[in-house]
Amino acid sequence: SSVGFIHGVYHMALPDGTSTRPSEYTGSAFMVRDGWIASCRHVLAPWNDDARHRDMFASGAVPVFTVLTITFPGRSAMDIDPMTIRHSTLVDTAVARLSTPSDIPILEMREDGTEGTGVNAYVLGYPLGVGPLYYRSPAPGRMGYPNFGSLGEKLAYLSRLGLVEPLFFRGVINSSKRHLITTDAAMTFGCSGGPVLGDDGRVIGVNFAILSGFDGMNMVVPICHILHLIRG
Repeated sequence: SSVGFIHGVYHMALPDGTSTRPSEYTGSAFMVRDGWIASCRHVLAPWNDDARHRDMFASGAVPVFTVLTITFPGRSAMDIDPMTIRHSTLVDTAVARLSTPSDIPILEMREDGTEGTGVNAYVLGYPLGVGPLYYRSPAPGRMGYPNFGSLGEKLAYLSRLGLVEPLFFRGVINSSKRHLITTDAAMTFGCSGGPVLGDDGRVIGVNFAILSGFDGMNMVVPICHILHLIRG
């Protein structure tokens, strides 16, 4: 209940008064402090990892969110305050605050500097958007997937049915450095920003990338980098 589905829509407002076409995306995030969520930079501040938008930003363009929400299991979508986004310039991590107070439980993080030790890695997230959520229903063929006009409406529909639940993947830690942990736990697009737990159930890192063509080395930012952002 602490791992949520991120839905974002943003555009770049250009200095000449025009704007780019909206970019829509999904991802994962998790609750780490009262009101604070943790994720990836490319999930909460995606223009930094899009070369075209990054160049626009450097030239004075301003990113504008029209949608930035997180949907936790059993809850309706909650707004994230874009003005609170903090992100690292060194690694792919970011944090932000919910716009309103919440009683979502937090995940305990490993704060003693041992996040890369241990054997197993347990990954939670929302791969490939809303599709896998729909197909996890008891009878997706008979239930009928509504032809709503927006991803947000589809997500709200799935939430009402109790189908917004993160998927769980298990693997082993095969490398650990101060800036990077790698694991063979299954990951794919949409899992970015989801937590990676260690054997003791505490968060050891944030899933941020896969190595295309090789499933045995998926990449995790150690949780210490999230702690640095939260502490400001």
